[in-house]
Amino acid sequence: MVWRFQGRNGLVQAKIQIPSFRFECVTRDLMYCSGSLPLTHWTVDLMTFSPSELWRKCFGAESGHGKTRSGCMVHHLTHYCVLLGAITLLGAVPGLPERAAAESPYDQPLGARHVKLKPDPHNPQVKREVSCFTYPHFVVKQVDFGEVGAERLSIIPAAPGAAPPCRQAKERNEYVIPADAWSGYFEGVKSDNAFFRAADGTNGGLGFMVFRVPDRKKLFEDTAEKGIQSLEIKDGILSLRYQRVFASTCSVVTSGSACRDTIAGQTGVAGGSLASCAGGYRAAKEEMAKARCDAQPAKGDACIEKELKHLDEQKWDDAPTVIVYEVEVSLGGASPIIKPLGDALACRPSD
Repeated sequence: MVWRFQGRNGLVQAKIQIPSFRFECVTRDLMYCSGSLPLTHWTVDLMTFSPSELWRKCFGAESGHGKTRSGCMVHHLTHYCVLLGAITLLGAVPGLPERAAAESPYDQPLGARHVKLKPDPHNPQVKREVSCFTYPHFVVKQVDFGEVGAERLSIIPAAPGAAPPCRQAKERNEYVIPADAWSGYFEGVKSDNAFFRAADGTNGGLGFMVFRVPDRKKLFEDTAEKGIQSLEIKDGILSLRYQRVFASTCSVVTSGSACRDTIAGQTGVAGGSLASCAGGYRAAKEEMAKARCDAQPAKGDACIEKELKHLDEQKWDDAPTVIVYEVEVSLGGASPIIKPLGDALACRPSD
């Protein structure tokens, strides 16, 4: 569940962190761009909360963190978290931990430890901590200094009942995932596979990486909308289902059938399902125009039409096409197999 309160100077939101079920309050100040309001609109729906959508809303494109096509940048100017009363949240939604656990595709850790670090004297409001998630044969450690992306992500082999200390210092047998292999945060574990998510969203989705722990091998990476929906292991093959965010190198709106055929060939979706792209581009432009007009004294249709013309001058229709479609990915063979499970669910311009 996510409560959001949008103010003129930033965003305050309460979130639940999966898989550790930590309750936090987060504030993010946003940098406005050329008189426009924040580039996202937040909604509250307390009855239809889905943990699978949490990361996309908190850290994906809907979080507003990232660079827009107009060149504006949304920054974390302040970022501090305080522990909320679990009683308050649990009282609001009975059985929330059980519900979230049932919906999560990941294995529940045997234990989760969080150790606060001393504040940075130059940035004391930023939370710094070490988090350690214990599984039957290893521990995943995340050292977070409050910047965009964890400072260190690592795996520590551990026998059952013999978890290593949870501390900032690097253990002798601790394997650090190289920064050039992945930069972001820990997401979860399925059997001997660790999942990590990106620090920022892109094109309405959030990147993820699958890391096989026993042989320290990066198996796969991609971008998903609404997170990974299901995970299954059968006969040594790990299967993932999710809504894939695919970024092309051409625009269906301006290049027409040539671009549609290219995307269909690369993804396996039917070219006819990309007929919605023109509407998707139009909707994206209208949303941006409305956000800009909301920041101006003169609102209404005339303002929106004016801003739409400005967006056309910026050649939004030339932006490469992004589509979303459901896939099943099989890992464990010689190479990943990506199988489309349907046609395009959405089509829009890239960031």
